Amino acid sequence: MDYNIAVKKALQGDSEAFEEIVKEYFDFVYKICIGFMCDEQDALDMTQEVFLRVYNSLDKFQNKSKFTTWLYRISANTCLNHLKKLNRIKTCAIDEVDGARISDDSLYKKVEFNDLVDKLNREIESFGKTTSKIIKLRLFEKRKFKDIAKALNIPSSTARATFTRSKKVLQKSIKNYNREV
Repeated sequence: MDYNIAVKKALQGDSEAFEEIVKEYFDFVYKICIGFMCDEQDALDMTQEVFLRVYNSLDKFQNKSKFTTWLYRISANTCLNHLKKLNRIKTCAIDEVDGARISDDSLYKKVEFNDLVDKLNREIESFGKTTSKIIKLRLFEKRKFKDIAKALNIPSSTARATFTRSKKVLQKSIKNYNREV
């Protein structure tokens, strides 16, 4: 189930929709919690606490970032607040993502990076077919403007100007994203 649909249904009181959210993201939240808590039972307790907070805060999710980024923040803050109360902040967080051992901070950075990549891809696609092709050919394939112009049957100056304008929009998006995060 798409998390957007699940969130909307859960906000309307559909408990099965919220159960779907829990099933889908339980492992994600648990890994974050175990990284902070360093104890399996404490991590399970914090995971439960996180989902209680998520349930009570669903109406505050504004879709400005990925759901997993929002969920990470709630998870991390819940664990940190609990550890502050106990006066025992730890830095034992070790996790495994894609077969590599990384810290919880690295997991957050990976989630944040993936969120930025998704946002930029959506932004590139929103420019329209020709502009998207120009951006992709220039950024990802490192093509020269004359080659792009030839491939798309447009003047080289048009390819250059379109890319320059689009690049400014993308840079602004990245700047705004960094302010949000």
